[in-house]
Amino acid sequence: MAKVVRTEVTGSPLVAAGVIHGDVTINQPSRPPAPRQLPPAPRWFTARLGEQAVLTTAFERADGPLVAAIVGVGGIGKTWLALRWAHDHVESFPDGQVFVDLRGIAPAGQFLPPAAVLRCVLDALGVPPQAVPIDFEAQVGRYRSLVAGKRMLFVFDNVRDAEHVRAALPSAAGCAALVTSRNRLAGLDASVRIALPPLTGDESVELFERRLGRSRLAAEPEAVRCLVEDCAGLPLALGLAAGRVADHASFPIEVFARELRESRLPALDGLATVLSWSYQALEPLPAKVFALLGLIPGADAGTRAIECLTELPDARPALRALERVSLVQEHAPGRWQLHDLVRLYALEQLDDVEAALDRFVGYYVRNGYAADRVLDPRRTPIDVGPVTERFADRAAALAWFEAERAGLMATQRFVADRGRHVDAWRLAWVMHSFHWQQGLVRDQAGVWRVALSDRLDDASSALARRLLGSALVRTGAVEDALALLGQALLLGQGDRWGEGHTHRSLARAWERSGDNARALEHATLALAAYEAVESPLDIADALELQGRYEAELGRLDVAIGHNAAALELYRRNGNVDGEATALDGLGHIEQRAGRLDLAVEHYERALALFDGRHAYHLADTLDRLADCRARLGHTAQARQTWQTALGLYENQQRGADAERVRDRLGEV
Repeated sequence: MAKVVRTEVTGSPLVAAGVIHGDVTINQPSRPPAPRQLPPAPRWFTARLGEQAVLTTAFERADGPLVAAIVGVGGIGKTWLALRWAHDHVESFPDGQVFVDLRGIAPAGQFLPPAAVLRCVLDALGVPPQAVPIDFEAQVGRYRSLVAGKRMLFVFDNVRDAEHVRAALPSAAGCAALVTSRNRLAGLDASVRIALPPLTGDESVELFERRLGRSRLAAEPEAVRCLVEDCAGLPLALGLAAGRVADHASFPIEVFARELRESRLPALDGLATVLSWSYQALEPLPAKVFALLGLIPGADAGTRAIECLTELPDARPALRALERVSLVQEHAPGRWQLHDLVRLYALEQLDDVEAALDRFVGYYVRNGYAADRVLDPRRTPIDVGPVTERFADRAAALAWFEAERAGLMATQRFVADRGRHVDAWRLAWVMHSFHWQQGLVRDQAGVWRVALSDRLDDASSALARRLLGSALVRTGAVEDALALLGQALLLGQGDRWGEGHTHRSLARAWERSGDNARALEHATLALAAYEAVESPLDIADALELQGRYEAELGRLDVAIGHNAAALELYRRNGNVDGEATALDGLGHIEQRAGRLDLAVEHYERALALFDGRHAYHLADTLDRLADCRARLGHTAQARQTWQTALGLYENQQRGADAERVRDRLGEV
């Protein structure tokens, strides 16, 4: 009987045709063992429970093969997560687990090309070299045939882009591929995409505890906190730091915390190496932009700031290139950030720091100055060079400050640390009106404290002391405020306008300390100084202050006269904010006199004119209005008004005022 026999020997087809008599016996080679290529599970793996749950859910619900993209900056723990999940689910893949490091972040010529990746997979599947088809598409077909009907796991680590791994992705249901990359892999048709964030502070400490033991950490909690903070939540950095501590068991942890805080990346050479791979693979322009981004000391920066820093008319293509390799992240529209340790590495690549810093600080100073002129056009201008930036209205100016606030403050600290004291002073100046009007008194005090330097001229030093003193009055640090304001008065002698401002601040300091008589003295001195320079709006400010202190001293008729005069000056000069302040003052006087209905009327008119602006004064006006309403028996209105005031006090970190309002709410 004729037989046709077709079988597979060493992976190749064997065809025999013709007449064969008797039995046919073919000795098949033994089937290759299922690959078990996973590296050891990460010993110190911590947290990432949410991400593991996402992977598990995606696998359980997948109709076809699971393709999971795990992306993030170098050192963030992508491989750790992939291996942890793989080891925890190894029983779900009885036909084998394949691991391939594609070296996608290595310099050109050192990463695996797609054909080599596929060869690694075929090798893992037991296909001998002589049985591998020459044609690449034939290799892909061979791979798919071998995996069909099997349950296998593939971990592709350090993938450069979607094309780098696409041919090696399984197509069979029941298989899974975990793909890690610094690139966002936008072109990859992934079942699930996980962008890893840094570990939290508590999670970072937990990693240290697993490596070093709780007792050693408990002996030096502050050093541990500093060490963890400076590792920026990057598991690679944390692991390197913990390893150093573990290798020197007799050394205090404080030694390593101090070393890392002083030198940062030099203490973590392994991380620098990892980052260098991404950097060296960049094209020249993105590489230049990356180095310049090292100057961004804050949480993030806007696209326009980066364009000024890099001197590019459009920095977005370069930023996108950096984002693809996870060196930067656009965490909000037009806002770019990079991790602290990545930033420090970038800064090490920058040659001309000072010239670049001139451009970056210049952007913040010019834009901040333009926004400040919208918030308070009455301020005496300072020289910041040509200003072409414009803000359409108050809302636009506030929005800019809200977006750039953290970056402004971080940049100010950065330039101060580099000895650029004039820049630090200018940055404090441009932030002042925003902080003052929004009631951000601790931020205001902080930036002026940074700005203080013995290298400033007398006028600049006097202004810094006056504005720091004014902020400290609001925080309750009256003794420090009085000392600074006294110094400002001495440094600013002969500047009558500046003297008037300092006396106004001194008046508020004495008011805060409970001495309304001395407060009135300084308000009167401020009035004289303003009259000497014929500044009507400042005269109105001093009159309004006089009215407040006269009321506190029981001279209600005189107080009403001062406030009415202030109100008239404000109205005559079209100053709506001043008019609101004067109406608030009249309300306060009527409240002291027991004429609560009149007080409520004045307060409500003041609130309408404030229109949500000047949050610090707004909170006080609401507080006094609520008191009047409560005393009039309007309990529901009083509670609602106090609730609004409480929110403002809490936002402004005015703890004593917030606690007092909570007590009043409890009473009504």
